[in-house]
Amino acid sequence: MSKRSASSCVNFNFIFGSVISEPGNADWLQTIQLAGDIWSSVLQNDITVDFAFEIGTLNGGTIASASTGLSATVNNAGAILAALNDNYPGTYPSTVLGMNSNFPTGFSYQQEVIFFTEANGKALIDGFSLAADDTSIIFNSAFNFDVDLTDGLDNGKTNLLGVVLHEMGHALGYVSQVEKIDFEMNRNNPVTIIMAVQDMFRVDATSSGDTFELADRQYTPGQTAFFYAPDGLTTSTFSTGTTQGDGRQAPHWKDSLNIGIMDPTFAVGEISGISEADLTGMRAFGYNVNMSSVKPFIVHLSATSGTGGDVFTILGFFFYGTVMCNFGQAGMTAAVKLPNHGEIRCTVPSSSYSTTTMTVIGNAESDPVDFALTADILTPPPTTLPPTTLPPTTLPPTTLPPTTLPPTTLPPTTLPPTTLPPTTLPPTTLPPTTLPPTTLPPTTLPPTTLPPTTLPPTTLPPTTLPPTTLPPTTLPPTTLPPTTLPPTTLPPTTLPPTTLPPTTLPPTTLPPTTLPPTTLPPTTLPPTTLPPTTLPPTTLPPTTLPPTTLPPTTLPPSTQPPTTVPPTTPPPMTVAPTTMPPTRGPTAPTAPVIPTTVAPTTLPPTQPTAPIVPTQAPTATPTAPIAPTTVSPTSVISTEPGQPIAPTDSPKQTSAGVSLHSIVTCFLVLFA
Repeated sequence: MSKRSASSCVNFNFIFGSVISEPGNADWLQTIQLAGDIWSSVLQNDITVDFAFEIGTLNGGTIASASTGLSATVNNAGAILAALNDNYPGTYPSTVLGMNSNFPTGFSYQQEVIFFTEANGKALIDGFSLAADDTSIIFNSAFNFDVDLTDGLDNGKTNLLGVVLHEMGHALGYVSQVEKIDFEMNRNNPVTIIMAVQDMFRVDATSSGDTFELADRQYTPGQTAFFYAPDGLTTSTFSTGTTQGDGRQAPHWKDSLNIGIMDPTFAVGEISGISEADLTGMRAFGYNVNMSSVKPFIVHLSATSGTGGDVFTILGFFFYGTVMCNFGQAGMTAAVKLPNHGEIRCTVPSSSYSTTTMTVIGNAESDPVDFALTADILTPPPTTLPPTTLPPTTLPPTTLPPTTLPPTTLPPTTLPPTTLPPTTLPPTTLPPTTLPPTTLPPTTLPPTTLPPTTLPPTTLPPTTLPPTTLPPTTLPPTTLPPTTLPPTTLPPTTLPPTTLPPTTLPPTTLPPTTLPPTTLPPTTLPPTTLPPTTLPPTTLPPTTLPPTTLPPTTLPPSTQPPTTVPPTTPPPMTVAPTTMPPTRGPTAPTAPVIPTTVAPTTLPPTQPTAPIVPTQAPTATPTAPIAPTTVSPTSVISTEPGQPIAPTDSPKQTSAGVSLHSIVTCFLVLFA
């Protein structure tokens, strides 16, 4: 928020930050506005100065901090000195060249260039302005401020009004480059500075009697420096530097001498006001200050009773020259000025007075300041009034409800007639007022929480959209990262029984198969009972089996007696036709038969037996020649120890045996 001072001279445009603008800080804003009114009452330049205020955190024991815009242009010293001569003709030279200046070793100043604050620039140069706000002032939230002096200063608190007046004084012109020299001396870093307006009035003690132009400037931290006013050298002295001087910043007055509001420190409970030295500095910096028209500015009035009469203490500013307190019939008494430039005291000259109004008369008797005292502050002596006679008064009849009042006895009162002269006021013409544009800082609003909103159901009519033709879309290839799925456990599945229709397989023709030698481990098969199977006629191509080589078997000598094997005549064998039961299930196409490769069979070694006695089997009846047949390797059952081995030369087989052998061979091949 911002508020413009009501002064007709220097106007202050105040901008308040979010913290200082909180609802509980209304007294802060009123006190800051009061400080603006006080400065406006004495500075008569027609300018507007912007100030931004906020409460925040500062380091150490800093009560408040002011940061202000600074400006300097090449060869501007002549223009500034010319502006100063407008107020005090013939006082200032036309150039700063040749001014005697005391610097630490290695330091110097840039010729013909002077820098100033934006507010000071506006007072010196018509139409001068910088883009940013003139000054930003932050108050340290760690301090306990008395933010309302209209009821006096509370014990244990810091005077906020005095702090505001002080920080505004810096922005108006109390700045010095000697503090910059002090900082660089502490770093052992000599630099060339640009002197400030205030630095032109900082002179050495040896300059007594010298003119402004010939006075020696004192820019060495730690050395005593006096204030050279437009009227001549004063006794007011400046602080000499934070690190190389007295521990106080150079733009201030010397500490603890009660020179003025620009004192560098504020004690708790201290009341400080703008002094004549403060205003003389403003005159030197280029402000229009008419000391003869400065009016007293009262903030608070209190009274106490004493043995010599009631004592009035007035908290305010600009009590210069002779200040009188007029107590009416009790007479007038001179005010006693307290050393802090913020208070005066007046003692009632007589214990017998007939008024509760005191008038404070400042530098001009035409500018009194009246203050009405309340009965609970002062108890004046009893007052006897002469009898008053009033002419008879005729009132219209009034009908009131019956009222019972206690009897009242009033003394007769006679008032003398009062004649007031007619008052004629001349017409007042006010000049048009042009206000500069106001720039408001951005406003941050707190988040707003809206209650939930319930909307009634909305029925929309059916919408018919025209067909939409989308152009073909080309998507770039998408690379998905590998996906790891956790193991899936499926519950057991129970399938209902399946009834398959009978299946009829067509005859199968197998191509010739060449099997490599196969080595099979010994296999013991349980007896298998097969149902009768009816096979369709199968035509097998000739099968060539690789020769099987059995290792020679060496049997140990046997003491077995010779065995005579009678000739064996195998009985004729009749193989009954085999009928396969029908196969149930849907007919499926027959998959092609994949040639099977059987590894060669390796027979286990036979157990040692008794020696075999060769025998001659009887010759069988000759039969028809048997067609050569190649039979796949057949498992040989090893004999147990001690059992005789059948002769290796088997008898001739009959045709029935040949047929049986052929059938068995086909059977084995089919099931392989």
